[in-house]
Amino acid sequence: MGNELNAKQQKTIMIIEVNDMEMKYALVFALLAIASLSYAASPSAAKGQGLNAAMDDVKCKNDFTLGVIDSIKSAAPDGSGSLDAVASTLQADESKLQAYTDSKDVDGFRSYLKSNYNPDLRTAKSDVQDWRKSAKNLSNNTRESLRTSYNDLRSTYESCNLDAVKAHAQEKVQWYESELDNAGAKADNLSGKGIDTSNLGSIISDARSGIVSPLSSAIDSATDAKGIQAALKQYCLFDGCTDGDNFHFAAKFETAKLDDVLTKLNANPNAQNATAHIQAAQDDLSSASSLLNTLGMSQASDSQQTQLWNSIKDAATNVKEAISEMRSK
Repeated sequence: MGNELNAKQQKTIMIIEVNDMEMKYALVFALLAIASLSYAASPSAAKGQGLNAAMDDVKCKNDFTLGVIDSIKSAAPDGSGSLDAVASTLQADESKLQAYTDSKDVDGFRSYLKSNYNPDLRTAKSDVQDWRKSAKNLSNNTRESLRTSYNDLRSTYESCNLDAVKAHAQEKVQWYESELDNAGAKADNLSGKGIDTSNLGSIISDARSGIVSPLSSAIDSATDAKGIQAALKQYCLFDGCTDGDNFHFAAKFETAKLDDVLTKLNANPNAQNATAHIQAAQDDLSSASSLLNTLGMSQASDSQQTQLWNSIKDAATNVKEAISEMRSK
């Protein structure tokens, strides 16, 4: 899942009574709330997104692996006792992972999956292969029964795995749509305060047409899990595709939003009281925009992410300082 998470930082400012002198500062008061960042400095997939689908995939793998072991035990009960221990381990692992899923403990799930379940699954596969190598005295009927059982289990697994991967992918599309809808609401809020948000609208529209729509189409048309996984690696709204298209939505939206706020501030007669912070904010946003242009659709390195978000955060701080100076004079 890639690395994309938003933060709610907007405040509600109520101005109950405003005299003539205060009226010209009303917009500035409102902008102070808007200057906060809407997204965390390191956007990532929403915590918990896809957890149920990941658990479904574990069940698919366990049903297949335990089914293979059961077929071996049925066909050759006298020589398959060595597989009992690994079967019990996988069943215990599934119960543990289900508990993490039920409690929405994403970190616990991921840690257990990596440190326990995946190694145990590899051990089970190795043990089954070792059994097959050592089972040299099986009758042709027994071998044919095992082969038929394996093929049936494999077909069931592929169907199960496809459903699980598709469910995860569809959850990701829904999350992306939710992020864009939330951004649209923020743009509408700014527009209601007299700020030109056409740039924000364009960013949201481009993100939907360039990332979300093609991702959704690729998922719908995929005929196997590999096709869906390829689509997920190709289209990232934020910054998680190593060799695919990264839209850098959070950074683009924040940069444009702060730029729109600065444009409105510059139109205020009192902007002359905060020229230093306004200029500093413009320089910060210029640095962020330049880096975004350099990145294009490429994935940002850790250092580029740090540089990009430091520039955006510094711009937000300077905008807030500019607003504070405009209010005090």
